[in-house]
Amino acid sequence: EPTANLDPAAAHLVEDIVRGLSEAGVKIIMTSHDLNQARRLAQEVIFLHRGRIKERAPAEAFFKGPENDLARAFLNGELLWWRRRSVYDGVDGKSADEIGIDRT
Repeated sequence: EPTANLDPAAAHLVEDIVRGLSEAGVKIIMTSHDLNQARRLAQEVIFLHRGRIKERAPAEAFFKGPENDLARAFLNGELLWWRRRSVYDGVDGKSADEIGIDRT
């Protein structure tokens, strides 16, 4: 996460550099938990959960509607560290473990 712990001005400069390199044809692999930043910079998204690829898609398609349930939960703010035992509240109030969703 190249902009983690940077002030907004410095983060903006880093984003400008990344954008410029990308426009010059340089492929950049970047990690980020900042969804707004990912929307601004990504051309493709690889969504990882617990070190495993769960979805790979063009950025526009991913942010419009990911195919993977975990990716969708993440974008909806449901995959939060304090809610790990109840990722899917909308499924009869049961946790992911109770309904057998593979979270590995």
